[in-house]
Formats: sequence, structure tokens, C-alpha cells
Amino acid sequence: MSLQTNVINLIHKINNKLNLQSRYERKSKIHIGQSNFFKGFFNSIGFYKSYANREVSSVYFDDQNYSFVKANIDGDFYRIKPRIRWYDNNFDNSNLEFKYKFGFNGFKYKDNSFNKKNLDFHKKLEFSKKKLILDYGLNLPICTKVTYQRKYLKHPSGIRLTIDKNIFASMYNSNQNKYEFNTKKIKLPFDVIEFKYDVDLDNFFREKIFIKLQDFPIRLTKCSKYVEAIISINTLNI
Repeated sequence: MSLQTNVINLIHKINNKLNLQSRYERKSKIHIGQSNFFKGFFNSIGFYKSYANREVSSVYFDDQNYSFVKANIDGDFYRIKPRIRWYDNNFDNSNLEFKYKFGFNGFKYKDNSFNKKNLDFHKKLEFSKKKLILDYGLNLPICTKVTYQRKYLKHPSGIRLTIDKNIFASMYNSNQNKYEFNTKKIKLPFDVIEFKYDVDLDNFFREKIFIKLQDFPIRLTKCSKYVEAIISINTLNI
């Protein structure tokens, strides 16, 4: 069975079992240093700080052909990104997650297998690799690590906004020490703003929020930090 067939089956299985709420995610890359300006602008149109700033860290899994990267670039209808994610230095509370989409609908599913296990970083990576095979039919090596600083804002309508800066990526050393990443990190040459909201808020977003951004160089498009990291790392041949 092909990887894409497994992905399609897995997405339908998770979605049918859990009946997760879909959401829209509208992203834009902005120049480094512009985030403070845009934060001030968003404050002026009603967005307020909704959560303390955090450092976000993720380890991504993909096959040797970077199939999940290619699916994102090609705009495949079904797309998925398995990862381990944690906040600040609190790796003990990390989760195995699936970020997946079909069409424009985005979902995030957390596997809670780590909750009752006292596993260190290396053991968690090994546990996740085995779980991806046994429970989800995905035979995937560890790929890369991405970290960044995140600000959280929210509009009274319920639309959420995150501003990510200081985005760094490092590649997994598959031919060196087990479960180690390159000590040399690369900084991605942009910041990211992202709007997240339930699908029933789309008209409000377009008519009340996005229209106010027309005078700024903001183009809403696909912008996966994982995909951008892989492209940058391979371009620099790190």
C-alpha cells in the first residue's frame, strides 16, 4: 500500500472516529522585524493578547523522499504532518500530534500516549517511530527540528492570531549519533503571521478583518515552517 493511500485512510479514520472541528488557517510570511509593527496594527483593530508568549519546538517525521513536503508544495487534497511538539523547555508535556488537511479544512489531532510514560527525549523519539508504524501504518524516520517564538492574539469575534519569529531549523543526523540533531541551526529569513478560526467565521474574516489589510504587503498563502525549513536546509546543503 502506498504512503498516500495510508495517509488518506488515516485522515478518514481519525476524522470519522473523533469528529474534530475543522478550521481555516490563513498564513503570511512577513519580513523579519515587521512583527512588532503588525502587532501594533492588530491591536488597533481589536486583537488583544490572549496567552503568554512561548517558545514552540517540534520534531517532524517524513519519509526519505520528503513526501509530506512535496504534498504541501503540490497542493494535494490530503496532507498530513506527524510531529512531536512541546512548549518552552517543558519536554515532559510534549505530545505526538498530527496536523492534517483535506482541501481547505485543517485539523489537529493529539495522541495522548505520552501522558503516563516517563520518557526522555531519545526514548520518546523511538517510541513515536514505533507507534507511527504499529498504530498508524506510517513507517517514517525522524526528519528535522523547528523552533520559534510565538505571540498569541485574539479578536472578540473568536478569530485567533499568532505571530511567529526567530524561526530556526536543524536537520536530524541520521548517519551520526542516534537521535541527535545538527548543532548548526539555520534561521529562516522571515516571520509568520497566522489567522485561525472556525469555518463559520470565514465571511466575517474576509469582510471585517482581511479587508483592513489591503494596504499592507500581506499575501495569505501556504506557509508551512516545516516545508520552508526542509527547502532552506537542502538549498544550503547543511
